[in-house]
Amino acid sequence: MALDFQGLTKSGLVAWLSGAKRRIGFAGEACRELNALFTNERVRPVARAVIHMNLELLRPLGVETDVAEARFVWDASDEEYIASWARREGAAAERYFVLDPFAGWVTKVWRPERWVSVARAVGQTYGLRTLVFYGPHERQEAEALVSEMCKAGVAAMLAPETTLRQFVVLVRQHAALFAGGDTGPMHIAAALGIPTVALFGASDSHRNAPVFSNARFLVVQDFSQPCAGTFDRKCRFHAPGHCLDSITVEQVLDAIGRLLH
Repeated sequence: MALDFQGLTKSGLVAWLSGAKRRIGFAGEACRELNALFTNERVRPVARAVIHMNLELLRPLGVETDVAEARFVWDASDEEYIASWARREGAAAERYFVLDPFAGWVTKVWRPERWVSVARAVGQTYGLRTLVFYGPHERQEAEALVSEMCKAGVAAMLAPETTLRQFVVLVRQHAALFAGGDTGPMHIAAALGIPTVALFGASDSHRNAPVFSNARFLVVQDFSQPCAGTFDRKCRFHAPGHCLDSITVEQVLDAIGRLLH
């Protein structure tokens, strides 16, 4: 048996090549490309949120379930790694404004100078230092952003390099506030109950926003933009940042204020 949660040609082909007799996937617009050619049981989802949609694939198996909370796993070595970093920084008990300004799609990335303005205001209003998180290939960009923040008078620093489990510990223990785009780190922070501001561009916040019961988050998205909800990975206007350009610093600060007051 194969369950195809992705709903694309490549995932359908993998399911078919697996030799599984039951290949359960999505029907209609919930799947894309040539996916429906490779599945033989199809579910037309009722839910709009992608997590709930995926759970609906279990219906043909007689399973009815829901997800109320996310559960994360880490061990003592992960805690010690973060504790050692905090001791080196002299910040064992400090909580930060954790910022993840990067993403794999340019249509999910806000302009860095706007994050500088947000970080400056957060520091002035809430007394939080900014901790800039980054992925494996984003360190150089993160260093440049921290440098610009420091030039603007922002108390900012790079986050340590982490595994996924270490990142969970870092956010759980040291984040007072989190902000970023539609990325995995944003979903982790929200699921941990950290006040989270999520900026959406080409992806659809109705589909991709956090859904867990303990999530504390606010979405900022401008659905009047032609790219909103299209899931375009590249800007159709050849203008990096275009999908998020109509989101203002003031809108993000307003969302932060509503979460922290």
